[in-house]
Formats: sequence, C-alpha cells, structure tokens
Amino acid sequence: MDKTPQTIEILIQTIKDLKISISKSPELLDDDGHFYQRVQFTCNGSSIHFPFMDEYDDIIQENPVVLLNFIVQECEFFEEASGYEVWCEDIGVNKDKKSSRDLYEELEVKVPQIRKLIGSEIKALNHYDIEFNTGLAQALRASSI
Repeated sequence: MDKTPQTIEILIQTIKDLKISISKSPELLDDDGHFYQRVQFTCNGSSIHFPFMDEYDDIIQENPVVLLNFIVQECEFFEEASGYEVWCEDIGVNKDKKSSRDLYEELEVKVPQIRKLIGSEIKALNHYDIEFNTGLAQALRASSI
C-alpha cells in the first residue's frame, strides 16, 4: 500500500495533469537576505517568474514536487495575511525595507496568476513540517514524478 501522504499525491497529480514544469530562474531576487529564491513556473504554456522562501536550499535538488509545495506555501502565506504588515510579521521580514515592499507587491500580482492556473484547492504541507523536517517533509523531499 502506498504510504505517500495525500497532500503530496495531490501535488504530484497536479504537476502531471497541468503539465507543470518548475526550474530555478536566472533572474536575481533582492530579498535582503530572507532566503527567497525565484523559479520559472510553467503551466499549460503560461510562464511566471515566482519568488518563494527557501530557507533550506531545497531548490538545489530541482524536485518539482518540492518546488510546487513551496510555491503553494508562498501563496498561502500571502492569502492568509490581512495586509502588508501582517504578511511581514508572519514571514519575518522587515516592513521598513524596500525589498520587502517590492516582494509583497510582486506577490499581489503573481499569487492570483498562480491560483488561476492551479486552483485554490491545492494546499501545501504545513510549514512546521518543513521547518522541523518531519516524516511528511522527508516524504515530500523523497517524492518524484
């Protein structure tokens, strides 16, 4: 019996169904040292350069399941915040930095674009699982298409 958690299976199926590809973008991101990376997200022919927090350098593995999880997680952080200051507090960036404001304004545009492509029902693993590298996070990192 397959022990892969349902959230991971949904991410894998979404990648397959929507023909998603995700790769590290050569476009640099001035995030003021907050572990942000930028990926090129392509879904059914639409391409978006998208920033997401990657504190543990998971981008190096180029695992599309892991990267989609981080993209969805970034969407969730943005969607759950009631505004700029709450978002800054939630993710731990300095609200007075221009780079934080620029990042937020970019997400204001790009999160709805991503959600339009993948839908709002797709969820990420809990960020605590990633932070503490729980069994779920390990299963995510070991997953493949």
